Amino acid sequence: MEKVYKSEQSESAMTELYDRQLKAFNIDYEDLYVDTRFGKTHVVKTGNPNGKPLFVIIHGGDCTMPYELSYFSALLPYFCVYAADTVGHPGKSSQTVISFKTMEYGEWASDVITGISFQKINCLGGSLGGAILVKLMCIAPEKVEKSVLVAPAGIAATSALSMIKLMLSVGIPMSKYNKTKDEKWLKEILLPMAIDESNINAADLEMFNIFLSMLE
Repeated sequence: MEKVYKSEQSESAMTELYDRQLKAFNIDYEDLYVDTRFGKTHVVKTGNPNGKPLFVIIHGGDCTMPYELSYFSALLPYFCVYAADTVGHPGKSSQTVISFKTMEYGEWASDVITGISFQKINCLGGSLGGAILVKLMCIAPEKVEKSVLVAPAGIAATSALSMIKLMLSVGIPMSKYNKTKDEKWLKEILLPMAIDESNINAADLEMFNIFLSMLE
């Protein structure tokens, strides 16, 4: 079976970072584990226990849930948040890697909603999580009360030329960073997403530094 981590060292580093990111919220939370047809899924229940339930499939590809959730921390005083670690990505869910060419990630999200004991719930998905939410709405629309998609992946087609430019803009500094470990190249990798270097903070650099270590 294909796995998320190339080594025990990279898994340990990502897990340590995950725990530190979650504790940085400095709020109460509960760890839940639910069964899905693709393995165990870790869900963090946090926020306002008396707030309206919100299922969050927020984290982008190969990022951690707490890292992405930090950008939406303003929701926590108002919603009872169920934030899932996507299977096949960094986090504490099963390392089962499933294909985005099928509807399986929609089936996974549907199983998670059942696992946290809801028949219907408000949903929020961003980036890769947004693409998963779209698949969920395709295969189980009755489980989605309302949905919010934030910069969802896979909505618009990208030209081959644009993809080549993106790969070059990221691939060259990634190669140089792997050789030198110079932080300036790590910033160059992030610039296509951050637009401006002022938008890159220490948490971003730490997150992506550990992600790159997973590829080695």
